[in-house]
Amino acid sequence: MKKFLYIRNYFLILSVEFLSFQQTSPLDWDVGKWQVLNGSAMKMNKVLYILSLILLCGMTACHDDHGDDGRQEQANRTIIMYFPWSGTQTSKGLYNLINYNVADIQDVIASKGDSKQVRFVCFISDSPSTAVMYEMTKKRNDCVCDTFIRYEDPDLKHAEGIAEIFRTAMERAPADHYGVVVGCHGMGWLPTSVAKEVKTRYFGGLTKEFATDLSEFARALEATGKKMDYVLFDDCYMANVEVAYEMRNATDYLIASPNEVIDRGVPYAQVFQYLMGSPDYGRFVNGFYNFYYNYHYPYGTMSVTDCNKIQDMADLMKRINSKCTLDTSLLNQIQPFDTHQPTLFYDFGDYVRHLCTDANLLAEFEAELKELVPFAKATEYVYCVAPIEMRLRIRSFSGLSISDPSENSLTESKVSTPWYLATH
Repeated sequence: MKKFLYIRNYFLILSVEFLSFQQTSPLDWDVGKWQVLNGSAMKMNKVLYILSLILLCGMTACHDDHGDDGRQEQANRTIIMYFPWSGTQTSKGLYNLINYNVADIQDVIASKGDSKQVRFVCFISDSPSTAVMYEMTKKRNDCVCDTFIRYEDPDLKHAEGIAEIFRTAMERAPADHYGVVVGCHGMGWLPTSVAKEVKTRYFGGLTKEFATDLSEFARALEATGKKMDYVLFDDCYMANVEVAYEMRNATDYLIASPNEVIDRGVPYAQVFQYLMGSPDYGRFVNGFYNFYYNYHYPYGTMSVTDCNKIQDMADLMKRINSKCTLDTSLLNQIQPFDTHQPTLFYDFGDYVRHLCTDANLLAEFEAELKELVPFAKATEYVYCVAPIEMRLRIRSFSGLSISDPSENSLTESKVSTPWYLATH
């Protein structure tokens, strides 16, 4: 077997076909995912462990360990993992890779979890039309799955359906605080209407029938009546100002990458512990960076955005936009974050430095940016494969991207985003 390196494009989880033995060319395009074959495969014992995990979670009896009266013990925090279907009607997409991530999370729960303080609920689509929700609980030195509910044709496209899933998780594992982990392909703020053109997902699967607009997801979280402490997007391109503004009423913090994310995704074995208890965002970002700095594919960026500060930034950008206009001859000097032609996403900080000609406003912006993005780190290069495969050097990194200066036709709808309306 060969090792597959995938890119997590468009708010959706990338798939690894661990048991595929067919030969492929060194670089294959596969329904919106690139596969780069290099080196040896995942060890078979890891594969067998993952398959055992899937079997365990699938066969766990649906029962409630909290008594017959239906009352649930209140925890300090519940972390809800949300993994919608990432493929098509005929392909599994990223299903196997997600289970690889879950296996790492279970290892952390078994070694460092405290089920009285932190509870862990996982919702995962296991086919195009079915899904399962289960709780992961530390029992002695192990992690046990307890199935809550099995779903037939869950609504993962609309706010009402998604909100019901999260409300169920909160009812079954109530807590004072909630964190959310989302695993799938990502394409930032772009709407599902461009799914066909970018060959990837907005939030969901590889085709429009499995795609969800970010606005629907944000409304779903708001509809639960609980503001999340954080939302981690383990997907490509989700750290941008448009997303942060859309999510401002749904979460306090946005954890994401403004660039493409390779197959390994978030190294949960190293950093998941920093999301349990009281989140340590600085150590999370440092752990992510250190992992990828030493990884055999040393490409990765991660940031934490304080969504409670995004309105202040929007107000400031409205003042800047009213006084300054970008000299388009400078466009090719601004740090790009993708290889689309023209570019879709630019570094937010670098863009404003080229846009703003007022020294006082620029100084105010720099101070505000530090408040908005308290933690951000990037390797020297990121790995871009869609649509052009190449290493992209990171010379300027603010932790967020923006599409304001983009001349790509795929970004035409940016003028109707809440961010754009608030800043122009």
